[in-house]
Amino acid sequence: MKKIKMKSDVGKMIEISSSRLKIIIDSFGAELSSIKDNNDTQYLWQADPAVWKRHAPVLFPFISGLKDGKYTYNGKEYHIASHGFARDMNHDLVSKNENTAIFSLKSNNKTAELYPFDFELLTTYSVNENSLRITYTVINNDNKNMYFYIGGHTGFNCPITPNDSFDDYYIEYEKNETIVQDLPDGNKRTLLKNERILPITHQLFDNDYFCIDYPKSAFVSLKSRKSDRQVKLDFQGCDCIAVWSPKGEAPFVCLEPWSSTPSACDKEEDLAKKARAKMLKPNEKYDFSFTVTII
Repeated sequence: MKKIKMKSDVGKMIEISSSRLKIIIDSFGAELSSIKDNNDTQYLWQADPAVWKRHAPVLFPFISGLKDGKYTYNGKEYHIASHGFARDMNHDLVSKNENTAIFSLKSNNKTAELYPFDFELLTTYSVNENSLRITYTVINNDNKNMYFYIGGHTGFNCPITPNDSFDDYYIEYEKNETIVQDLPDGNKRTLLKNERILPITHQLFDNDYFCIDYPKSAFVSLKSRKSDRQVKLDFQGCDCIAVWSPKGEAPFVCLEPWSSTPSACDKEEDLAKKARAKMLKPNEKYDFSFTVTII
């Protein structure tokens, strides 16, 4: 499998701010790297490489992995790493002011070896008071239909404050949800059954992430029973919301809004036939947005 770049190739750090938040984005991967409030509290996982070397990667043009790390398009086989290549390439800063920064990744000879489409991916960060709006805009510059997945993978410190522990936290959905997780042995595990609150433990993630397709909820929150600090993720309009933390004792939880069920769940190898892939006609664009609010 061909590699493009590694995370060690750090880009430029870009800062935007509001009256209540300071945000830092790394142009390498257009990756959100810091969320701090006026008390200097860090809400974002700080990418300890011994645990998980990323903060909040942009997932494009695939979410999760593919069967045997490959897919076909127009009769040709392509190999690509899990979650695609956007997280491992430098993105150009195209616009910036005090509150907003916009990054661009365009197709090139390297991406063409992995993904045979002419595209532009714009990533916009805009902060207002205690909220950060993140928008991914996918533009099809090709003369053929383009197929893709896109999503966020934002890691939040858990605990947020040193007086809390991981087990003090819980996930709260806006509305009652049912979550059934597929297990490696072929069995299923019900995590929620028409409920809103899911307690967080490290054991909860022994079988990787869990997700909801077509959630009833428009937002989900990471909350503590012992403190007032919380993180709210609004994802209205997305088809799938996932939650993940590495197996073990990692002190963070990822809240992940996805455009659709991940590519790994569809065993079809032909990209144009994958049922949940998004499709853009030539010259069309697709916007995918979510908002992080610090409370």
